[in-house]
Amino acid sequence: MSGDRILVSYEAMQGAQAEMGKIAGQIQQEIEDLKGQLAKIEWEGQDANAYNEHQAAASQSVIDIKELLEQIAAAVGQAHDNYNETERSNAASW
Repeated sequence: MSGDRILVSYEAMQGAQAEMGKIAGQIQQEIEDLKGQLAKIEWEGQDANAYNEHQAAASQSVIDIKELLEQIAAAVGQAHDNYNETERSNAASW
């Protein structure tokens, strides 16, 4: 496929990594805030069991999303470093 190329923007990669890290931090803060608010609510009987099950599942889903976002941010950072190192290595070979 002639004409195909990969264009890498180091600034965009760094910006995306930073933004994802920022969002992950915001998600963590929201989780903590929500836990604090929910701790004030008391449920009784079967309602309590149902609520606790659903709350645990919802909390875990949010935590999973946050952790995935952190993993993606780390992968973008690693890709940035790898592209940058390859470019430096190629330039040094000339």
